[in-house]
Amino acid sequence: MSEDAPWSSKHIIDMLCPPLEESGNPVVCYPVAGYPLGVKAKWEPMQEGSGTPYPAGGGKQLLDTNKCVPTVGKPYGMTITLDGDVFKVSGVPNEEVTATEFYSFAACTCSQEELRGKGYKVTAWAIKGKVNSAWGLRTESENSLAIAAELTPGVNNDIQLRLMVSKDTPTAWEPYENIRPIKGRDSVRVERCGENLLNIKPFNKDTYKGITYEYVPDGGIHVSGTALTSVDSPTFPVWLLPPGKYFGLELGSGISASIVVQRNGKNLWLNAKGSFEILAGDVTKYWYAIVSAGATVDKTVYPYIVPGTTAPTTYTPYIGQTNTLTLPETMYGGEVDAVTGDGKETWKLVTLDGTEQWRDNGSVPSRKEQQWALYDGLKPYSGTFAISSHFDNTKGSVSYPANFVRIAKTSIVLHVASDGPFATVGDLKSYLAAQYAAGTPVQICYKLATPTTFTATGAQPLPALAGANTILTDADSATVTGRADPIKRITDLEDAVASQT
Repeated sequence: MSEDAPWSSKHIIDMLCPPLEESGNPVVCYPVAGYPLGVKAKWEPMQEGSGTPYPAGGGKQLLDTNKCVPTVGKPYGMTITLDGDVFKVSGVPNEEVTATEFYSFAACTCSQEELRGKGYKVTAWAIKGKVNSAWGLRTESENSLAIAAELTPGVNNDIQLRLMVSKDTPTAWEPYENIRPIKGRDSVRVERCGENLLNIKPFNKDTYKGITYEYVPDGGIHVSGTALTSVDSPTFPVWLLPPGKYFGLELGSGISASIVVQRNGKNLWLNAKGSFEILAGDVTKYWYAIVSAGATVDKTVYPYIVPGTTAPTTYTPYIGQTNTLTLPETMYGGEVDAVTGDGKETWKLVTLDGTEQWRDNGSVPSRKEQQWALYDGLKPYSGTFAISSHFDNTKGSVSYPANFVRIAKTSIVLHVASDGPFATVGDLKSYLAAQYAAGTPVQICYKLATPTTFTATGAQPLPALAGANTILTDADSATVTGRADPIKRITDLEDAVASQT
């Protein structure tokens, strides 16, 4: 598209076609074909896990199950095991169990001497089966934790539970620690394609267990034969589907389609025929077709995946361009222009390793609180938001909770319980050093008062396609600018008027 002359085609479009600006992920829009699109991708820090971060021994849960040994004596004939933080009581009870009722027995011994004789609350949280109470560590010499669980004679009982030791009566179970590592990005990817997000690339003809898969231009697959067993097609990568709803081709009788995603660290097979949903945190991997065992087929299909919950009116082959923007360093939040490479860094990360010059910032006896401060450890902080991998960062209305990180303009102030695990600066530094050595360093990520600029490599122009344009990014969101196709707008208006008559 020419843009140099005063009455160039671009200049005429700028004069006659309305501006287009849409945000989201994906973004589906209808710009003027060939017009240069502007695309900016934005992201914020990625934090693993959920809930309020707190260090080991820093939350309400005081029981470290790594220091618990399940009871080995088979009380009432039951076997007790410990899987992570879940206690499992299983087996057929012995003759001592004569009726279905609650029986009391020790679940484990605990080597945490600091929990004994303090009057702490012991609570059982049943996952499977019935447990109505728990107790233990009542004196300085008692090292066991016991439960009352319902057993049924002659039945293979399967009881699962978690135990919690806390200073006060809890309202919900909490883990012993909740570390939420913070991750940044070394690169950002932006893809501009048409309505179809599934790229079926040419592949070699393959016959396996009675079924032949053969590539057909443009993006089709001819499937033929009788399946001796369930037969998979070649796989086709789906590099990115942001969270949302999508629609896949109904392949017909005997043929199904799946898209594989990684969810919570495990592979999950989603039915990609018709409507399906990608959840936050899912990492899409690949798509493939499957002919059911015993099915006889002889047909050509043109697979697609489109945003939304309805099938497209016509098939369009995949056509796309991917810009990979390489950042000058790992960045935890910012914005980058996929066409020019211009960027703004909006978040910074500080990693603590115990070598910092922490200072005594005083104590608040009425709140049993000690404060440790690290001055001039940050670039100017915006004062609007910060997150931590190990510590709470939500301000209380009256006071800061124990083990809370408060971020000032350039400083970090740590509020800790004076009787907690960081009563001295030496305790704090030792904890920070241990976490750093373990590969789970204490991180604080904060929003900058003023963004810093940078230039990414890999940027290139993104001309608009005819018809639907879909813009996706592995960042959080994209903002797309250009000029709207007036013909599409007129057609939409006519359709809207027609639907009202």
